[in-house]
Amino acid sequence: EATRESTERSRLFAALGHDGENTASVGATDFAIAGGDIFLLCTDGFWEYIDESAMEAALVAAVSPADWLRRMEEQVRARGGPEQDNFSALAVWCTDLDQPRPAAAI
Repeated sequence: EATRESTERSRLFAALGHDGENTASVGATDFAIAGGDIFLLCTDGFWEYIDESAMEAALVAAVSPADWLRRMEEQVRARGGPEQDNFSALAVWCTDLDQPRPAAAI
């Protein structure tokens, strides 16, 4: 199920600062990572203002992880993204060891 429509999408937020008891469920899943894989880790203050097709278009145009984040940040802010609140995003581009590309964050 997509995160945007998930009934669980606010679970972490609801647990933060909650006075009751919360039980975390943690699991591990192995998956292969190969050169060319790209990950975006971000807060909801970021992804709620940009859809996947815009993320992909910015990625195609980007020349680096930092450039990808900059392009998406411009769109987030143009769509009314948080002005007073903060948001975070981390881009990780996986490459072969002979062609390193750094991670970037905003």
